[in-house]
Parts: sequence; C-alpha cells; structure tokens
Amino acid sequence: MPYNNKEKQKEYIRAYNKQRKRRYKKEIFDILGHKCNNPLCPIPRDLMDERALVIDHVKGHGRKERMLRSNSTAYIYYKRVLDKIRNGSKEYQILCMYCNWLKRFTNKEEN
Repeated sequence: MPYNNKEKQKEYIRAYNKQRKRRYKKEIFDILGHKCNNPLCPIPRDLMDERALVIDHVKGHGRKERMLRSNSTAYIYYKRVLDKIRNGSKEYQILCMYCNWLKRFTNKEEN
C-alpha cells in the first residue's frame, strides 16, 4: 500500500473497490445491452438515461442472491454476476427502474 496511515489505506481500498464495481457493472451492461429489455417499456429508448437502468433477476431471485453476499462487498457480487453471464447464464436482464418496480409488484417479488 502506498500509505502509512490506516485511514488512508481504507480510503484507498474503498476507492479501488468502487472502481472495480463500476468496471464490472459496465461490462455487464456491455454484454446485456444498454437499454430496457421490456418490449412494452413506456419510456422511449432514445430518452432512457442509463443511470435509471438496473440489473434484474429474470425469475426474481435477487433477494436470495443478495443475502448470500451479505458479508461481502458489492464488487464481489457484480463479479459473480459477470462470471455467470460470461458462462452463458440467462438469469439476468437490464430493465429501467419503472419496469423493474412494475415487475416486482406484478409478480409479488420480495425486495
């Protein structure tokens, strides 16, 4: 580590992990596409802001998967998702927040 102070080391590690999380998430979006996967999405694709897009579990098992990583950091979760997608998993899709919440409500999925 380039720092002697423990607080600076923690700050450096936090920033590095945040950077890794962004990199993994970007790669997931590159593979799955940068648009809402719902063909009936009411938001025009050309007006869609990428910040309003999320990675959705197709069958609604997101809560269970997040619980498995409860003691790990977010970048590890995104790394696992990315590895599954690279191996051909069809468990994930990109949805806008509107379609994601509508799906959760309609299918009575847990948070």
